[in-house]
Amino acid sequence: MEESATTRKFTLIKVGKVVTLVGSIVSIAVAVLAYVQPGRSVEGTWTLKTQTENIREARFRDMELRYRVNLTVDGTHVTGNGYKLGEKLAGGKYRPDEGKTRPPFDIAGNLDLNSDSLEVWFTEEQEGEQSTTDLKLEKNVGSWAGTFKSDRATSSGKASLSRF
Repeated sequence: MEESATTRKFTLIKVGKVVTLVGSIVSIAVAVLAYVQPGRSVEGTWTLKTQTENIREARFRDMELRYRVNLTVDGTHVTGNGYKLGEKLAGGKYRPDEGKTRPPFDIAGNLDLNSDSLEVWFTEEQEGEQSTTDLKLEKNVGSWAGTFKSDRATSSGKASLSRF
């Protein structure tokens, strides 16, 4: 028995509607998961680097500090902890903090709903003084980059997170 042109046309319309419906359901599911689970890309262990560009004391300009941080996300709230790995003064060699006491610090902040902008802060103790550092970072492919401001020596500059 041969199908008529009308029957074939009707079948194609049905198939088209089913494909459109399935595509819509998949798109909605992906959007809901992204909204319900923002921040998956920022969870985990990272190396945080800061490079000082602006500071009161010129000898510390271009200083690089490195930290190990571990971040977790609950909704859009980010928490974690970290410690300093080492430093490099301008024109100098990187010096790891091996053998030194590395006091841990806690991190807190927020991730925007699109999971592409992160603002966190931490307070660390160095040489008996406390300092607070604020980070504002934007998501890149596999990393985060942006700026930092610290009340230690009134410094600011570039900051980045890369997977450890």
